[in-house]
Amino acid sequence: MPKLDPIARDLVAAALELHRRRLWREVPADASFLIRVPGEDAPLVATIMGHLGSDYGLFLARGEDAFAQTLAMSTAVGDRPPAAVDRISMLSITVEPLSGIPIDQRGLLNDAGFQVLHDGLAPSAFVKPPHRRGRLPNREERRLLLASVHAVLAVHAVGDFQPRPLDARRRRIFEIVVEGEGRDAHVSSHVVPWPTATAASKTPAVAAFGTIDRGLPRLDERWLATWVPTLISLEDGDDAPSAVLFIVVDEASGRVIGAEPFSSGDVAQAAAALEKLFRGETPDRRLGLPREIAFAAEDLRDGLRDALHRLGIAASFEPEPPALLAAIDSLEAKFEEIARESAKEQRSVERMPTTLHEWKEADRVFLERLLLDVCGQQPPPERALARFFGSHAIGEEVVNELHRLLPMAGFMEWFFADYRATVKSPTYFERKLRRRKTTPLERILIEARISARFSFFRIVATAPGATLEIEDLLTGTRATIHDRALSGCDIEGFYVLLRLVRLGEWDTCVVAGPPVKAMEFNAAMHLLEAHGVELTPEGLRRSAHLTGRLWALHLERTRHPTVPTFCNTDGEPLEPQTATFRVMEVGTLQAALRARKEVDFDELAGSATWLRLGGPAPGFGENTVLGRIELLDDRLVLEVNSRARLKRARQWIERIPGVRFERSTTHEVAGGKTPLDDRLKSPVTVAALKPDERAALEKMLREANRRWLDTPVPILRNLTPRAACATPDGRRRVAILIRTMPDIVVPGGSIPPPREELLRELGLDG
Repeated sequence: MPKLDPIARDLVAAALELHRRRLWREVPADASFLIRVPGEDAPLVATIMGHLGSDYGLFLARGEDAFAQTLAMSTAVGDRPPAAVDRISMLSITVEPLSGIPIDQRGLLNDAGFQVLHDGLAPSAFVKPPHRRGRLPNREERRLLLASVHAVLAVHAVGDFQPRPLDARRRRIFEIVVEGEGRDAHVSSHVVPWPTATAASKTPAVAAFGTIDRGLPRLDERWLATWVPTLISLEDGDDAPSAVLFIVVDEASGRVIGAEPFSSGDVAQAAAALEKLFRGETPDRRLGLPREIAFAAEDLRDGLRDALHRLGIAASFEPEPPALLAAIDSLEAKFEEIARESAKEQRSVERMPTTLHEWKEADRVFLERLLLDVCGQQPPPERALARFFGSHAIGEEVVNELHRLLPMAGFMEWFFADYRATVKSPTYFERKLRRRKTTPLERILIEARISARFSFFRIVATAPGATLEIEDLLTGTRATIHDRALSGCDIEGFYVLLRLVRLGEWDTCVVAGPPVKAMEFNAAMHLLEAHGVELTPEGLRRSAHLTGRLWALHLERTRHPTVPTFCNTDGEPLEPQTATFRVMEVGTLQAALRARKEVDFDELAGSATWLRLGGPAPGFGENTVLGRIELLDDRLVLEVNSRARLKRARQWIERIPGVRFERSTTHEVAGGKTPLDDRLKSPVTVAALKPDERAALEKMLREANRRWLDTPVPILRNLTPRAACATPDGRRRVAILIRTMPDIVVPGGSIPPPREELLRELGLDG
């Protein structure tokens, strides 16, 4: 048996613990911070990853220019990676399904002796030196990653992990300092000024352009030039240089004059490429010197400015010239077209997927082709948009306002699988199956979507980057869904309309509607029922177009958030009342209080509690507290939490001889200043319930839920859940109510209601 590496073993364990804490939910995506570790002259610049639903873990930039390069990337305009990406030294540790890690990149796992199922989560480490292709980390780099992850975990454990987005005005940054190594290391955190080296090291200037002189013809042209990072390499090997493309464009015509790959973004290589262009080493053999070259990268401008000036060429900096961006887009489109043509040639000999990764990739390519075939020719018909969203105008509004939730993805799935232009028209997928050119793999993917399970699901639990555990709210069945992006979203406890698509032996899903919170679920169901939707998976599929109306409901709720209505245990509006009564004979009052069964009177304290026998509903306990009474000299002070309770209390208090009502005061529940104790900083951690405390709370919760089965419920037309189960429709509604019962949040976790027990009690577990 090979000897295991303790550093690899500890790094794997630390990475999985980092993933378990899900820090991407606590820290903004652009919140970089510093980590100072022994042996590193400059601080590491760290970023928590996982906000985009993939690559969950820790990213580190290393070296003297690390902060400057990170700052350049964070302030870059547009979505193109700046040249700093290729120059920076990067390390990362992420967690993803083992199936997504190539066999030749599992050295860390092998050295740690780590084993997991094919679709289980596993750490993956990555290193990219400047101007080089990515590779696996060596032992020293593993040690550096381990120290960094341990530092983050240690600071987070004590509640001090608070990175903030970079702010050029404050120029302050969160920093973690590690002193010592291994188990003896001491970790502290502070907010410190930005590192002094906030500018990248100066680019070495090019002295001259070799044999080029000013005697060449003058071209009345303005050229645009920049580096374009690529994923290809010009050499073989794990540590081979990554290629960057030096591209030059004529601004007036948009023509690409030159595009040459180099092993690194070195200014000298850019100068060599420009020399060729000046000498006319281009397809059209056109030589000459332009009047100006505008560079989209400052290092190019700084390194070539003097040499260009000697040739009479002006050099300037322009970060995003439209003609240059258009030329780059055109080149990328050509590369994509070549890839598509290559894919078409392979389709005739396409191989059936055998792994989850292969099925996902085949499905992705298939959907891209569908969208290109449909939306590439013309947009979906207005009639389809209106049928799904309620109207064309609402559809446009939803797409514009809620684009982050990808409403068009759910619409397109419906458009492909369910939309019929007329009652007898075939769907798009049905037409696709009739074509001879449709390949066997495409037929499998189409049939998987046609037979997709369509329902509302509760997100029971997630393993970010891998799977979701879901429960069908309409049938009670459960499933494990393999979806890297959706599993990383903070949607546990939410209800989502999904289409479950079976790919090979794996269940995947397509989001078909907006996420619905527990308090909003009944409103969503009422909306669908009002449109005539039967709340069964079959009914939802028959009326799939009507589920699109949920987007308009979600849009309305985002504009006008529901203000919660606070009520007491009797369902009365919460309006705290303090009433004062004049007492003529204190002894008579005390005797009257002692004589009332619903009053618990404490003579020594001079106070009493007004009670009602039986626990509140909802709630649990032997009695329900209705109010507090206190004797202050010749005054009786009553405190209740609603006007209705004050009215009921006055009826029996004013019948006591010698007691006369004086006045009452209403206190605001919301608004005004927050009480001082609520404005105090909350403790970092709350002690979890002890086992006996949790057991007692679970017992009380279980008893309260069992009493609910025989309590009239307004949403069931004031029938009890047990009585409502006398009809098929009532059984369906009660089952949905039970499955959507929220967990009770307690210190240290949550307590789920006894859903399965309640379903069994009513015979709904089948």
